[in-house]
Amino acid sequence: MGTIIKGSEGDKMENILNYVRLRQDISFQMSPFNVIDALILSDLAYVDWNNIVKDEKVDLQRACRQYFKMHTPEEIQRKYVFSNNVPNLAKEVSRSNRFKEISLMKYREVFDEEKNIQFSVVTFVLPDETLFISYRGTDGSITGWKENMQMTYMSHLPCQKMAAEYAEEIIDGIEEKSFWFGFVHKKVYPKIYLAGHSKGGNLAMYAALFGKGIQEHITSVFAFDAPGFRLDVWNSVKDRSILEKITNYKPKDFAELLGVSVKTLQRWDRENILKVKRTLTDRRYFTYEQYLEFKGINGSDNDRKTVIYTRVSTNWQKDDLKNQIEFLLNFTSSKGIIVD
Repeated sequence: MGTIIKGSEGDKMENILNYVRLRQDISFQMSPFNVIDALILSDLAYVDWNNIVKDEKVDLQRACRQYFKMHTPEEIQRKYVFSNNVPNLAKEVSRSNRFKEISLMKYREVFDEEKNIQFSVVTFVLPDETLFISYRGTDGSITGWKENMQMTYMSHLPCQKMAAEYAEEIIDGIEEKSFWFGFVHKKVYPKIYLAGHSKGGNLAMYAALFGKGIQEHITSVFAFDAPGFRLDVWNSVKDRSILEKITNYKPKDFAELLGVSVKTLQRWDRENILKVKRTLTDRRYFTYEQYLEFKGINGSDNDRKTVIYTRVSTNWQKDDLKNQIEFLLNFTSSKGIIVD
């Protein structure tokens, strides 16, 4: 199951760096892959693996070292002006024993200013052959931010379709294994995770929802601080059972998502307004499907609309009106609210 992690970008990255340092000698055998590891691999999707990772597997630590050989500190600083800690994370991972047996493959990148496409994805292969498909979020480019804004008023964007096609390619490409002295051949699917941060999380969810014939093979989807979809996108989802594999929330995180307190959630649970779910070990959690239901986003709610309202007093304030609209669109987008 997935989990969402919130907090300021600086605090989040510093905590991740500390995690890599503290766990540098703890293998996945000693401490299994967890949500923090998933967040680390999601953030590593921001690294420019061009000319380092192609279709074949490449050792992750070797790829990280190669990246720093190919780029000067000044180039790296300019590239990651939106998050200077991305290269710091790659540097820490390059010398951590925990990540030494991970490899990368199938790096893809599409950048088209004319069509407003900023898309990138890479697949990590863990020591136990688990596949972790990691989609990049919005980078520091104007094209990336334009595409991000398009998500507030457009459906089924090119980058989302690319995300689904890539997941299909990876899962369909899993090779058959032979059994019974070669007389029987069949595919054995490993654990398969789809993940991403910000827009990358949206792409991971879209791929899980709309990828053809892949839902049953997906283990979980990690969507870190990801925006949601327009209502017509949700209404076009044919198999909603995949929602159970998308991001589960701790009560505190779910309360923040709804804009209420944890005490309110507890009261709603007692009053059967919004029932909390429990694991076998009695840990409480909420699902993304519950969020959609609470917001009234479901297949039978076709008439629900989300609108924004702005006004000015005179014709001379048209620029103010444009600023108000831009502000509200940015605000709703940051909260995962899709304006119709």
